[in-house]
Amino acid sequence: MIARSSENIFVLTTALAALIIRISAIFLFVDLNNPQMWEFGMIARNLLNGEGFTFLALTHNVPSAFMPPGLPFIYYFIFSIFGDNSAGYVVILFINAVLSAITAVISYYYAKRLFNKSTAVFTIIYITFSPILIYSSISFNSIIIYQFLLLLVFLLLDKIIYTGSGSKIIKNDVFKYVIYISFVLGLFLYFRAESVFFILAISALFMFKKKFSYAFLVVLFSVLIISPWTIRNFNTFGKFIPVTSSFGYNFYFGHGDDASTLVYKEKLAMINEDVNFEINQSQMALDLAVKYITSHPIAEVRESVKKVYSLWIIDAYRDSAKEPVYLFVWIPTLLFFLTGTYFIFRQKSKLKQLSPVYFYLIFSTLLTVVFFNIPRYQIQMSIIMLPIAMYGLTELISKYKSKTIRK
Repeated sequence: MIARSSENIFVLTTALAALIIRISAIFLFVDLNNPQMWEFGMIARNLLNGEGFTFLALTHNVPSAFMPPGLPFIYYFIFSIFGDNSAGYVVILFINAVLSAITAVISYYYAKRLFNKSTAVFTIIYITFSPILIYSSISFNSIIIYQFLLLLVFLLLDKIIYTGSGSKIIKNDVFKYVIYISFVLGLFLYFRAESVFFILAISALFMFKKKFSYAFLVVLFSVLIISPWTIRNFNTFGKFIPVTSSFGYNFYFGHGDDASTLVYKEKLAMINEDVNFEINQSQMALDLAVKYITSHPIAEVRESVKKVYSLWIIDAYRDSAKEPVYLFVWIPTLLFFLTGTYFIFRQKSKLKQLSPVYFYLIFSTLLTVVFFNIPRYQIQMSIIMLPIAMYGLTELISKYKSKTIRK
């Protein structure tokens, strides 16, 4: 599709287009006077005000480990330099735009490595012009960072597993990629607490392939990278909290009804607003969730099906995810992904190569069942689905052309 000599020019030009589109979207669609920055902005402002890493309990801020620290500290750093104002907000979204453009480039080379150049071209064009991904880049959350790190992990993982073996040069290259992926996985923990399970899964994959040193390095680097935050948590709370204190709360959020919500609010009001507030809140929420699950097994099964449906097809919880533009982009993407999966499952070698991707998608689905579903989860995992979806599209085009030629 594209001559070899002009391939890099095409990739860089498309990435530049992605960057320009996203920068333009900042000034066209974002409220730069009072943007919604969620918990990340609240904690960053508390840091800026000298309160430390604190978050609102009931009536005042308390020492917190409710959120992974990556994004609040990035926002705090930017606020410290540019101020908690429009300039600071633009810088944050500009970083999103740059990471989004880099992600588009990574997606091209990842799709090309997995399939072919035509698939890679469709993949980078999709990422560049997708309204969903453009909108994600102008939101104050970790979606763009997550997608960037996730795609990088799978590109490195494929290089580690399928670079080959034998020569000393290749072995050195593979070891280099293992160090890279270990570092990237460690960074993951600063943005998503459930990345602990993802890291363990990658480590288990290496152990399954009898690459025990790789598995050890992945765990070691992850522990070392997150250790400053884990030590801070121990010094603050006197308990071992690897990343966040919100496991029980997040678990409860996906398992309950209106009656249990009333009980939760009553019990929450009785918790002391001190350094142990979040820990006690999480434990109380976890106990309520377990009690609800054991007493409402049928409702839990129905709710689990609803969560999976919401993650993969149409969000049944929020009308905002049912906007025509969103569905117009997502539904064809899902259909192309299923088509690509069909063609992949007919090729044993290709299925083996892509098995980590499918295991990740199963992993994401199980996490949604265990916890809860929000629209950004679908967007986050879509970045790893796109090469497969665009492969499905290229295969359909190829078969259509073959049929036309025969006629």
